[in-house]
Amino acid sequence: ENTPRLDYSGGATEPSLLLEPQRTNLFSSSEYFDNWILQTNVNLTHNAIDSPEGLINGVKYNISSNVQRAIDQNVTLSNGNTYTFSLYVKAIVDTTIRVRDNFGGWSENINVLAADGWHRITSTKTITSSSTKLGFFDSSGGDGDRFYFYGAQVEEGSYSSSYIPTYGSSETRSADNIAQLDLRPSNLSGDKFTYMLDITLNTAIAAFSGYFDEIDSAGNYKAGFVWSGGSLQWRTPVATINQYITLDSQTAVGDRAKMLVVVDGIVRKVFYNGSLITTLNNCDNNGADTDGIRPYYGTSEAQFFSPSYNQIVIFDTALTDSDCITLTTL
Repeated sequence: ENTPRLDYSGGATEPSLLLEPQRTNLFSSSEYFDNWILQTNVNLTHNAIDSPEGLINGVKYNISSNVQRAIDQNVTLSNGNTYTFSLYVKAIVDTTIRVRDNFGGWSENINVLAADGWHRITSTKTITSSSTKLGFFDSSGGDGDRFYFYGAQVEEGSYSSSYIPTYGSSETRSADNIAQLDLRPSNLSGDKFTYMLDITLNTAIAAFSGYFDEIDSAGNYKAGFVWSGGSLQWRTPVATINQYITLDSQTAVGDRAKMLVVVDGIVRKVFYNGSLITTLNNCDNNGADTDGIRPYYGTSEAQFFSPSYNQIVIFDTALTDSDCITLTTL
């Protein structure tokens, strides 16, 4: 599936693309806890509250005593590997949750406050001896109703990735591949719009490699940014003839590039790092309107270029020169 996932984390009002490596939730049951191992004094109430998913499937954690109060799941954690546990919680009272395994030395207390509402807690540990269980419990010393929880996850890695639900077995989410992404806003008419790429140059795989293309409704290439021999260029059909406009002839790995194109009918304005580079008045795109943008495909993977994408933005209007200079200034 090539539909992009959007990230609103950190309180962002404008989303960014969510691009993640392959990860596996090793817990076999992340939302229904009937098959978890409950110690004697743990009482769980399923479907007790709306969870972050928007469904009534949050679980209430209650303990009748401050001993024998853990909830664990059987899971294999290998010696020497680093894992990250995560859980959505909503405290009923201010309390402390301890994440622990049985043999690998994992034990971390996390304070949770009732005023914080639903939020995700995480704990990361490099295992010192192979473990067969991982879980959590209230370590505050209190009893009664303590907190609600939802979405348990443990994955190999030094940070938590987005939640992967499981229902009876572990699940793997494939790596997001930006080279398979088409960005086709429903309101992009091909007449007036603006798009900007904010990237950091990484190592090229080939001497001639591409960044992003304009594409028509059939997915055919129309124009785009390329990188060749240290020269960053804009390639566009002008009256059906490919033209190469140099943006910067002295680029190097690690450089940051903010590139922006204004489309206004058959006129193109190209901006780079705070400057208007060129205005092209006859970009007919070989007779086809632009329908979207996408990473450069080329004829083989050897033609890909792999930048770090800091930001990709599409505006449904032709921005002014002053706006474009402001947006692209480093």
